[in-house]
Amino acid sequence: MGCILLGKTLTAAGLRSQSRRLLRSGGLLAAFVLAHGVARGDVLVSRTTYSYTGSQQTFTIPAGTTYLIVKVWGAGGGSAQDWAGNSSSGGGGGFVIGRMNVSPGQTANIWVGSGGRVYFAGYPYGGYAANHGGLVSGGGGGWCEVDCNGYELIAGSGGGGGFNFNAPRSWGGAGGYYGQNGEASGNYSAGGGGGGTQSGGGPGAVDSDGSGNNASSGTNTVGGDGGDPSWGGPGGGAGYFGGGGGCWDENDDGATGAGGGSSYLNAIAPSYENGSGQSPGGTGDSDYPSGVGFGGNGDLGPSEFGGDGYVVIYAYGPDLRPSFTSPVTQGAVVGQSASYTITATNSPTSFGASGLPAGLSINTSTGVISGTPTTSGTVNSTITATNSHGTSSTTLTWYVGSISPNASVSPGSVYLSQSVTLIRDGSCSYGIAWTENTIWPPSGSPVSLGDLGYGSMSYTPSAGTGTYWYQFRLVDSHGNFVDQWVSFTVTSPTVSAPTSISLTQNGSDFAIISWTGASAQAGIGHYNVFRNGVFIGTTTIASGTDSGLSGSTTYVYTVQTVDTQGNISPISTSFSVTTLGDLELFTPLL
Repeated sequence: MGCILLGKTLTAAGLRSQSRRLLRSGGLLAAFVLAHGVARGDVLVSRTTYSYTGSQQTFTIPAGTTYLIVKVWGAGGGSAQDWAGNSSSGGGGGFVIGRMNVSPGQTANIWVGSGGRVYFAGYPYGGYAANHGGLVSGGGGGWCEVDCNGYELIAGSGGGGGFNFNAPRSWGGAGGYYGQNGEASGNYSAGGGGGGTQSGGGPGAVDSDGSGNNASSGTNTVGGDGGDPSWGGPGGGAGYFGGGGGCWDENDDGATGAGGGSSYLNAIAPSYENGSGQSPGGTGDSDYPSGVGFGGNGDLGPSEFGGDGYVVIYAYGPDLRPSFTSPVTQGAVVGQSASYTITATNSPTSFGASGLPAGLSINTSTGVISGTPTTSGTVNSTITATNSHGTSSTTLTWYVGSISPNASVSPGSVYLSQSVTLIRDGSCSYGIAWTENTIWPPSGSPVSLGDLGYGSMSYTPSAGTGTYWYQFRLVDSHGNFVDQWVSFTVTSPTVSAPTSISLTQNGSDFAIISWTGASAQAGIGHYNVFRNGVFIGTTTIASGTDSGLSGSTTYVYTVQTVDTQGNISPISTSFSVTTLGDLELFTPLL
C-alpha cells in the first residue's frame, strides 16, 4: 500500500514523475488502488459512469462513502477533409485519475464534452472550425471535468485536424498534462496550434504570409478557434488551458493542425496518461470503453467526429455492514437442547441461517439459534446479519456429538469411613477429551476429583452419613459434554449393647463379671465398662475383673459395645454385685 499524499500540492514535475511510476499497460485502476489506496476493509459503495449528454451532470455522494476514485477521459478532436479526399485525424484525449475525500450528501459536478465535429466545436468549449465549400477542418474536443469538495480533475481534449490539398497531413495535437502541438507537416510554412500547458493556453497558429488568417489562442478551459472562418482552420482542444487553433495557410493551400488541451490534477495521489496522436490516454484501463476519446480518423461519415469524453466514479467507504463477533464453531449434543446467538457489530436489524443441523431453527429478530439436535455429525451452516448498509455472511460449523457416559460406583452403600470405587467409562462420537469428576456430599461444598481419562479411582466419604452424588462429566474433543449422576449412600453401622450380664466370681475385694448379646455390623472392637456410672476401663473380651474393692459392699456395673469404626452402643442395663465380707470364704475357680 503506497503513501497517500493527503493535503499536499505537488509540482508539475512531481506529478509527472509520480504518474509515470504508477501507470502501466492495462488495469490502471488496479494499479492506482494497489499503489494508493482503497484501504483494507473498505468496500465499493457504487460505480457510476457518465457519457456526453450536452449538459452538466451531477453525482450525489451516497451514504457510507468517504472517498471517490475518479477517472476522466478527454474528448477527441474532429478530423479534416479536402476536395481531393486528403484527410488528417484529430488528436486523442488525455486521461486522469485521482482520489477525492468526500462526505455523504455532497455533490460532484461533472462535465463530459463531445468529440470535435467537422467544421464545428466539440461541446462545450472546444475550439471552433469553419467550413469552406467542402473544405472541412476538425473542431476541438469538448471540456471534460469532475469537481467535488474542493478537488478537481480535468482531462485535456484533442485538437482538430487540418485539411490540405497536398498529400502531407496536418494532425491535431493530443490532450495531456501538457497538450501536444498541432502538426504542420510537409511544406507548410505556418506552424500548428500550440498545446495547452499548466500555466496558459496554447498559441494559435500564424499564417506565414501574414494575410490575417491567424488562429485564436487557447484560454482557460476553452480551445482556440481555427483561423479564417471563410476557409476553416481547425479548433483547439478544451482543457485546464485550451489548445491553440490551427490556421489556413495561404501559401500552401491547407490548414495546420490545432493543439490539444492540458489536464489538471487537483486530487489526492493523482495520475495521468497523455494521448498520443489520434489515440487517447488510458486505453489499457479496465473501464475504458471502445472509441472514447479517439481523434476523428478523417473518413467520411460519423467516424470523422472525435470520440466523446467519458467519466467513471467509484464511491468507497468503510464496510458498515455487520461484522460477526460470535464464534464460528459451535458444539451440540444429540438429544440435548442447544443454543447459539449470532452477534455482530454495526447494529444488525435482522439475522438468518441456512443449512442448520436437524432439529435447530433461528429467530430472525434476535439471532438466537435453538432446538434439540437429532443427528450427530459435522454441519456447515451459513449465518447472515443485515443492517441498512447490506448483509454479511459467514460459515458456522456445528459439531454435533453423540455422547454416552457410563459411570458407576461400587459398592452402592458403605459405612462411614469405608471407601468406594468410582468407575469412569463411556463413548463419544468425536472421541473422549477428558472426564470431570465431582463428589457432592450430603452437606458442605462439592469436592473435585480432577479432570481424568477413562479408568477407576477410590474415594473415602468423610462428610458424614447420607446420600452422596458422583457427577461424571464426559467431554468430547470439541468440548461437547454430557453429565451423568450416580448416587451412593453412607451409613453408620448398628451397634447393640451387651445383655445377660452375670457374676462369674466375687471376693471381699474383687468381682468378675461377663455378658452376652452384644453385636456390631462393622465388628466389635472392644467394650467399655462402668462401675457406679464411672468408666473404669475397656476389654476386648466379653468379661472383666474389677479389683481393689471393699468387702461387704454393693457395686453397680454397666457395659457398652464399641465397633471397629468407633461407633458406640447404648449403655446396657445395670447389674449389681456385693463383695464378700473379710471372713467369708469363696470357692476358687477351677
